[in-house]
Amino acid sequence: MAITEIGCMVMAPGVDVTDESTPGGKTLVTAWKKITSQPTGPFRIYWGSEVENPSSLWSFFDFASVEEHQKFRKDFGEDIVKDFDKIFDHGIFTGNKHIVTKPYPPSALRSPVTEIMLAWFPPDISSELKDSNTKRLEQFAEKGLEAIDAHMKFRETDAFKEAVSLIRGLEGLKKLAMFHVKAQIMENETRKP
Repeated sequence: MAITEIGCMVMAPGVDVTDESTPGGKTLVTAWKKITSQPTGPFRIYWGSEVENPSSLWSFFDFASVEEHQKFRKDFGEDIVKDFDKIFDHGIFTGNKHIVTKPYPPSALRSPVTEIMLAWFPPDISSELKDSNTKRLEQFAEKGLEAIDAHMKFRETDAFKEAVSLIRGLEGLKKLAMFHVKAQIMENETRKP
């Protein structure tokens, strides 16, 4: 099953990895180019800093399966990230976090800005409850807005307030985080899905 690996790292103080003309940006783009030049690498990488907390860099990697990602990480991961300690302070959401997106690949990340919603549930959640919660989250998230300002204005409407009830009553919800990312994209030219 096609998946997207998701991760977040905090940039080192004074380092900007989102601007390719800076040393930090060059280091990051060099790593991404290594990844996307491998025939077994991800189909594409999306990355961008969190609008609300610009020192947090979110990355999304599209793979054919979890197993494919794990093999790629084992074979190439150490070499690819060897210079990350120069540009990142620490990771805050790392290590084999995989999501299934609808649609796949996650077209929302191609938007000028994407609101990311992360919901945590217990690992032993039943299939039925997982499916029910997924439907409610999808209904809540289906509103696409072109800019953060438009999103913030929408939050003042009755329609938004009604939609919030879809996530407030999610059974088993342990934690919910929402933030915005302006993502860049790099395709793997050696590999097409």
